[in-house]
Amino acid sequence: MVVATAGEMLAPGEALGAMVVGGCQEKDGRYDLAYATYADFASRYPQARGIGAVRALGQLSLRAQAAQTAHHNFKLIAAGGVDLFGQSNEVFAPPELFFQATSATPGTSSLANANSRQWNWNLNAIHAYTPGSGSLRATTSAGVQVEDRELDRWRVVAQGLL
Repeated sequence: MVVATAGEMLAPGEALGAMVVGGCQEKDGRYDLAYATYADFASRYPQARGIGAVRALGQLSLRAQAAQTAHHNFKLIAAGGVDLFGQSNEVFAPPELFFQATSATPGTSSLANANSRQWNWNLNAIHAYTPGSGSLRATTSAGVQVEDRELDRWRVVAQGLL
């Protein structure tokens, strides 16, 4: 509520409530694009206070040639990645603000927090066999993949503050 009104007052042509117009990536599950949208908005409006977002990405890939002969080739491949995103908002609208004066309960404080953690890893083994004639090549692979996602959100709004 307060975030919505404050966002509209700060940039009426670019904000619709707490969302940047045309930039609500979360509704499509695109949290990777949400950071860029809000970071861009905050950089163009440095007077925006109480909003912070942090994102960290990382990945690692390892390949090893386990064995190789004239007819056999055996490789091991391991990979993993992590995507961490955190956003916190703190907005206070005292009762004397213009848009609070028309409210039935003027004076609002809003706190919000969201943390996203996504990670995955995989391990693969690849074996290739080529007979002496070289007319055929057989490749066999096996692997395992694990992934996990967590999204923690909370919002608290207090109204009627003096």
